[in-house]
Amino acid sequence: MLALVSCAGPRQWQNPDVGRQQWSNDRAACEREARLEFEKEYARERLNREAGGLAATSSYEANMAQFESRRRIGELAGHCLKRRGYRKAPD
Repeated sequence: MLALVSCAGPRQWQNPDVGRQQWSNDRAACEREARLEFEKEYARERLNREAGGLAATSSYEANMAQFESRRRIGELAGHCLKRRGYRKAPD
């Protein structure tokens, strides 16, 4: 059984049907897919914010946005890994 930590999040993901090379390929593909999806979401959100006159942000807001972006990318990558047959390893 393969259980490795993904950059997609702090939890371990496992899939007993794949080897290390396939895991590496799947992880990279899911991270790429997650970043692309997040960029689309971010672009839509930014357009909405600018349309509402809310484009300026404080350093706190910028830090929180960066934290949220990492969390969201991890979430999206996790969904991708699940679709590929991976499951979170038990704690």
